[in-house]
Amino acid sequence: MRARIDRKPTAPRPRRVARPLLWLIFVAASLASLISLAADWSWFADLFAHFRLYYLLAQGLLVVAFLNTRRYAWLVLTVLLAVPNAWYVGPYLLPLFTAAAQDTPAREGPQLVTVNLSYRNGESGQVIAYLDRLQPDVIVLSEYTPAWHAVLEPALSAWPHRAVRARVTPFGMAIYSRAPLRDVEWLDLGVPGTDNLRVVLEDRGLEVYAVHLTPPMSRQLARDRNRQLAVLGRMLARSSRPRLVTGDLNLTPFSPHFGRLLDNTGLRDARKPQGLQITWPALPVPVWIPIDHVLADSSAGVLDVRTGPDIGSDHFPLEITLAPAG
Repeated sequence: MRARIDRKPTAPRPRRVARPLLWLIFVAASLASLISLAADWSWFADLFAHFRLYYLLAQGLLVVAFLNTRRYAWLVLTVLLAVPNAWYVGPYLLPLFTAAAQDTPAREGPQLVTVNLSYRNGESGQVIAYLDRLQPDVIVLSEYTPAWHAVLEPALSAWPHRAVRARVTPFGMAIYSRAPLRDVEWLDLGVPGTDNLRVVLEDRGLEVYAVHLTPPMSRQLARDRNRQLAVLGRMLARSSRPRLVTGDLNLTPFSPHFGRLLDNTGLRDARKPQGLQITWPALPVPVWIPIDHVLADSSAGVLDVRTGPDIGSDHFPLEITLAPAG
């Protein structure tokens, strides 16, 4: 006679896989959210702060899962950790819902375009075709190298007014304009080897700051970027003209350093009414963040800020629509 063996029923395979995955997502999102809280004091924590959108999305999924499984203590903890992420990211998500609820008026072509060319990018044909199609009044180009200058100088003859400094590093800068440029000034933001530019558009009286700050990929580089932010902030605070800052700041609106720049200058994030408008990296991998910016006075006349198409760079361009001059 065979002994009867009672086997404990096992959970279906999808459930056995889902549970560890759920807890992995919880631990990763919670730990990253906690680290982000120290962004004001640690360059490493500040790197985590730039990805708050993805922590918030993960926490939204966790809330649904914990509600479904009635794990209310874990749900409450997830919501508490999500609050700082929602505080930073929420204002940039609201336009997704308000735009769906109202008709969006037709948008005119942009008057100003900001392009991080990428100093290693060889797709000049895409860039030239893009600018030729849009025909903006002003073009701001960062990572402007001698190779780019050799190609773009003749191609952009329709923009006769220009301020150019080409470098073999990522920190060359150029502005091309249809209207004259006044008070051209190359800015010293406290980091040698980087070019940043201030000009006044004669037809608008608008003071444009074209900037490309250092990427905070080490403690020293983060200090350099924060020094540049501080110097730039003091320059902007002294100006009495309508101001517009555009370019690659190498930080997102989710960093406390970004908020401090706005507080110290009185500028606003001009992209916010249109939402996130991600700009980097120009890859199919969904880890995009907005590190290229348009900051402006309310009197600067910025009506719209949108991300442009992939033109071969690792950044998407920004297209800025301005109110009519005069």
